[in-house]
Amino acid sequence: MHELIEYWDKRFSDYSYNNRLFGRAALHLIIGQCLRYQSVKKKGQIIDCRIHPWVMMDTGSGKSVALDYIVNCMKDLSMEHNSIGAATDAALLGTVEQVTKYNEYNDKVTEYEHCPGILASSDVIHFDEAEVLLNTNNNNENMKLYFQMAMNPIGTPSNIIKKKLAHGDPIELPVHSSFFFTSYVPEKFESLVVHTGLLPRMFMVPKELTYQDRVNNSQMDIDNLGEDSEIVDYDDEIMKHLKKIQTAGRKKLTFDFSRVKPLLKNRVRSLYDIAIYSSHSIQKLYNGFVPRYQNQMYVIACHHAVMHGRTNIKNEDINYAYETMIKPAMASILTLLEVSTRQKDDGVQKEKTHLKLLMDEYEKMSTAEGGWVGLRAMSASFGMATHTSESTARSHIKSLINKDYFEEKNVGNNVKMIKPKKANINALLPGLVL
Repeated sequence: MHELIEYWDKRFSDYSYNNRLFGRAALHLIIGQCLRYQSVKKKGQIIDCRIHPWVMMDTGSGKSVALDYIVNCMKDLSMEHNSIGAATDAALLGTVEQVTKYNEYNDKVTEYEHCPGILASSDVIHFDEAEVLLNTNNNNENMKLYFQMAMNPIGTPSNIIKKKLAHGDPIELPVHSSFFFTSYVPEKFESLVVHTGLLPRMFMVPKELTYQDRVNNSQMDIDNLGEDSEIVDYDDEIMKHLKKIQTAGRKKLTFDFSRVKPLLKNRVRSLYDIAIYSSHSIQKLYNGFVPRYQNQMYVIACHHAVMHGRTNIKNEDINYAYETMIKPAMASILTLLEVSTRQKDDGVQKEKTHLKLLMDEYEKMSTAEGGWVGLRAMSASFGMATHTSESTARSHIKSLINKDYFEEKNVGNNVKMIKPKKANINALLPGLVL
């Protein structure tokens, strides 16, 4: 793990508990803005290097308090940041002011001057309570359209917002901003996916806190009560690395993917396979996200390479992007889609999703004779894959053990091992285990 990621994870956890995916998304928000004028080429297409997180979490989850740390980092990088709670055309695009001047003949002349909005001046725009964007009205539809255009690749015509204001000539506004939205998890998520192109453009971090999550967070909060941070020295190291990336971003970078294309094809296939046991309607919604997140995998891999001072993309860059960012995000999106399509969630589909993801992690770890793997290691790996804490992941695994999909044994000193019961798993998910 690169030193920047290690230090960032530890420092971010001072502000937001058990939210590693959120923390990584925030890190790549900043790195993406440092590299905003760099692009990944795909013949006639380009993808710029920005990442736009949308963090969807329950109240009390730590999504707002973490903003303090993120903003401080932006200030140290001389990034212009703006927070908005509501967005109007005037706030985003600017206004036209009437100005009276005198010409060379001393005649009074009325002119109109454009006063730019925050889309023209901001490097990062934070929109709190962003669930209002998901409501349908004319103002929200305009805002969504502006944001969608602003997220199109920098340097392309589709990134330029054209608008006729009250007076004067139409404005043309190219946008370089990165966007960071926070909100609650919306109801009827699946219908929102169908009716807006905004969600797939963003890196979504949906997380509904479980009972165990809240207990763990409260315990950590008590542990930290009255204590100073022990790792503030990491701030200097974090900024050193970020400024190095920012400096690299001022030069023209050409990213080389020639050595990782076979691995990328495998990883993209794995993304589609996550939803293989879902219904046709869910697969259709889920699969619509995959091409966008495939692009984000390219971008995050580039971020990781630049951290290491490279532009040639290696397998380790792809694995980092897939394992720690893209796969957990897509698993969370699938779970949200599954739950959202049921008025009363019977838990079966969520159980299938967990079982599929758990078996993916098991296949990577089962090297011991007899197929046994450590429960603790399995919980850590499964937690990363599902964007949950290790203890929450362990409780999910315990539930699958209790339902007879896995068997468990003690090997001394409170060390437990597990392995799958293939026949029982295949009865629920045919063909999953060979």
